Amino acid sequence: MKYIRAIFALIFLLLTRSVFSQDVKYKGLFSAPLTIPLSLAGNFSELRTNHFHGGLDIKTDSKEGQAVLAAADGYVSKIKISASGFGNVMYLKHGGKYMTVYGHLRNFRKNIDQYIKMKQYENQCFAIEIEMPESLFPVKKGDTIAFSGNSGSSSGPHLHFEIRDFNSEISYNPLLFGFDIVDKIPPVIEGIEVFPLSDNSKVNGQDQKKIIAVKRKGGTYVLSDPKMLNLSGDIGFAVMAFDRLNGSGNKCGVFSIELKIDGKRVYYYCTDQLLINDTRYILSHIDYPEKVRHNRSYQKSFIAPGNLMKTYHDIVNHGIINFSDDSVHQVSDIVCDANGNISYLDFKVRSHRLLKNMTHKKHQECSKLIPCLTANTFTSKDIDVNFPDIALFDTLCFQYSTSPALKNTYSPLIHVHNGITPLFRAITLNIHLQNIPARMRNKLLVASVIQENNKTIFHSIGGSLKDSIISASTREFGNFTVIADTISPVIKPVNISRGKNLSSAGEIKFIISDNLSGIGSFNGFIDGKWVLFNYDEKRKLIWYDFDESRLEKGKSHRLLLKVSDNLNNESVYSSEFFW
Repeated sequence: MKYIRAIFALIFLLLTRSVFSQDVKYKGLFSAPLTIPLSLAGNFSELRTNHFHGGLDIKTDSKEGQAVLAAADGYVSKIKISASGFGNVMYLKHGGKYMTVYGHLRNFRKNIDQYIKMKQYENQCFAIEIEMPESLFPVKKGDTIAFSGNSGSSSGPHLHFEIRDFNSEISYNPLLFGFDIVDKIPPVIEGIEVFPLSDNSKVNGQDQKKIIAVKRKGGTYVLSDPKMLNLSGDIGFAVMAFDRLNGSGNKCGVFSIELKIDGKRVYYYCTDQLLINDTRYILSHIDYPEKVRHNRSYQKSFIAPGNLMKTYHDIVNHGIINFSDDSVHQVSDIVCDANGNISYLDFKVRSHRLLKNMTHKKHQECSKLIPCLTANTFTSKDIDVNFPDIALFDTLCFQYSTSPALKNTYSPLIHVHNGITPLFRAITLNIHLQNIPARMRNKLLVASVIQENNKTIFHSIGGSLKDSIISASTREFGNFTVIADTISPVIKPVNISRGKNLSSAGEIKFIISDNLSGIGSFNGFIDGKWVLFNYDEKRKLIWYDFDESRLEKGKSHRLLLKVSDNLNNESVYSSEFFW
């Protein structure tokens, strides 16, 4: 039996490689983007909170400043500087098809750094995005182009690396391009979910999903519970699995998941490539309520009507299995990593015919039934909720209600459906206001409201006021209200005080924060001239690097720092210092 399994594994691998053969055809096209051995903290299409990961997160020995190399001949086509996201990121174009992306950088090589800083000073702005012509910064494979860092939304020093098609905005799985990354470990399968999907479907006689742990037995996985599952009606399966690579303790994403019923493929998910605009389909690909409630990511093997992601193949009936024939069936999950290591989960289920007297699921009453693929609007006296095309993954029994206004708010507490139903595209909330004081009109915003442990927490989603309606967009259902932000940001000096001698310092640093609407802008001036302050949003840190080419050394200077939030509440800090 072991030898038969090995033969089937080899056939599966050969068939997979014949369809997705970038690892053979394009091996050597790109070289490693670091000088150190490649070890991954995260891989392509790994499951993140609200998106599939679009590249590789390559470890940099837990430090910044590793030389980052051009993976192929080409030129610098774009650089973006941001306090969040990829932070300092560089884009290289190669020939007529490929683009590589290098994110969370500390800085760029000297001549590129100087160019970017010149543009920041010209625009008097830290955040900047610059498209560049082919002739400005050409590169050769292996050239040092930048240095690794921890900028943007990075949670630790590493290099984010992507390979894209710049014409179609497709991200390719870099592990299929022959990089020297050792992976001889098959994926780990942790459990499955079984869902009753129609009114009279049953799982072991119940109309609720069932979660079942698995265990490894010999060369395969089996269900921990030896009792055979009894199924009837339309059923969906989901699997929780991850991959490990040699030399890395991180949990990475799997390359493919296949579901077979009685040896016939009914679902195949493969991560050889991903359309950049498809990445949010993860919210339908996984069991989203389970993720929200328990932080567990089960990948479904059935597809909702509004899930239009292109990574599914050979799908039969959307991956939904109808059990109605009073027979025993073989169910197989086949999970593969990008290096061809495979894990199997096999179990049997007993199918039962639907009985006429079977109980049906109770349906909730809807405030309105919202289709998933077409635009729609829900209207009440307090709010209009606008759903654009393809906002939802499935038809929604929309629930809406209000509660009395919270203290110091300007609308009822508005309950817009629930927090365990995902949205693909943002919806617009148009909240109708009454009796707003004139002094507050330019200080209002829409906030999501979380109430837990006897605390009420407000998170701004922004908003614009026109007449008596304030509008804001959100990609999450939940509870909302209208609140005013009249409090200016906080500026906290880190290493500067009035008259301080900073001759031995390399920078001036501040911590800046805002209580509600968020930091909108910051501008520093030394001796009346604008100077570049860098911003790390996750650490709430801004800093100015002393620059002898722009600031005379050996004398007293005056610093003026202005920080505004998104509703134009401003704080000012000023001080003399010696440098």
